[in-house]
Amino acid sequence: MRLAHVSYAISSWWGRGRYEDRVFEMLLNLTESPISPHPRMKWCIIYEPEGYGDPSEEKIEADISYILQKYGWRPSYLKVNGRPVIFVYSGYGDGVEYAEKWHNVETHFNNSVFLVLKVFPGYREYSEYADSWFQYAPALRIEFQKPYSGFVSPGFWKLWKEDHPPVLKRDPTDFKRALKELVNSNVQIKTIQTWNEWHEGTQIEPGQKVVSIGGRYYPLESYGSLYVDMMADVIPSPYQYEPRIELKPDLLINESTFVQVLGWGFRPGSEVKFLVDGRTLVASTRAGETGSFIWDLSPESFPSGFHVLVVTDGNLSSVAPFYKPPTKVIQVERTVTETRYKTITFSNSHEKPTASQTPKANSGGIIIIAVMLVTCLMLPILWKVKKR
Repeated sequence: MRLAHVSYAISSWWGRGRYEDRVFEMLLNLTESPISPHPRMKWCIIYEPEGYGDPSEEKIEADISYILQKYGWRPSYLKVNGRPVIFVYSGYGDGVEYAEKWHNVETHFNNSVFLVLKVFPGYREYSEYADSWFQYAPALRIEFQKPYSGFVSPGFWKLWKEDHPPVLKRDPTDFKRALKELVNSNVQIKTIQTWNEWHEGTQIEPGQKVVSIGGRYYPLESYGSLYVDMMADVIPSPYQYEPRIELKPDLLINESTFVQVLGWGFRPGSEVKFLVDGRTLVASTRAGETGSFIWDLSPESFPSGFHVLVVTDGNLSSVAPFYKPPTKVIQVERTVTETRYKTITFSNSHEKPTASQTPKANSGGIIIIAVMLVTCLMLPILWKVKKR
């Protein structure tokens, strides 16, 4: 989101203690943490239960009170003139009664909430019932509800309806055109629908289509970071610097695996710290005159397994996941005549494992074999002696 120059996001909220409620708290915690990759990011909630039911004013007031007490005061929660922003979804057939109900809720909280309601036919006659209005209709490339809001959509396709063609085909050129129109417009709220509504095919988050064949998934075409890059081109950045890192986790130096970190976009000359999983400081260096660096992390700095590397200059952070394989595994091969011991080093490189020198055959094993051969040769003689 930082790379796409997204300044705020609207997160679905379905009720107290629900999955989305727990995740929302995690998002705020990360955004406000010292290792936040996007410390200027703001979050707000869209109240989903209204779109799929008819909660009472009392139920809504209890939910809003919970939201304000738990999140409204947080620095990363989106506010307009100090008032926490709450979007409200609506269902088919919702109209003036829906608007009146929420207007009463806002009045209950002494207009301390910045209320954004979903539009309905004739909503402009009741525009005073909310602070602003929005439309959610990603089957359209672009639409405005001036002076309140506007949105753009990359495409729309009910993915579970495989026999149905896309309602709105993806067209990067047309999306970028619409995005420029939205950015240059003079509306209060500008949204992209959506960041990751995967089941409707409206996401701009990097991803790749797959197909299932015989229970296994195979990759199809990918748009990668195409939409994120277009947003970065069109939307002004809120930051002067934009740190990014790239990891090469299979760098081999003297038969040891290192994690090479390439960074750029940092403040020139700033101290850059490397934290594994956001906690363990494993190294530090300084960015060069262009804000870039190359650093090799020692494999002894962190255990084997999956990790997240956080690189921070104290102002902005960049994160990337990586996997450190087990360093050494002892493999034993046994035969009738000898035992060989091999030390195999594993790495993420696709080279064949190298084995250490194989020791000579075990002398104890040779003695045992020799005794067995002598015994076999002596049996006929002993049999003849016994018969005599």
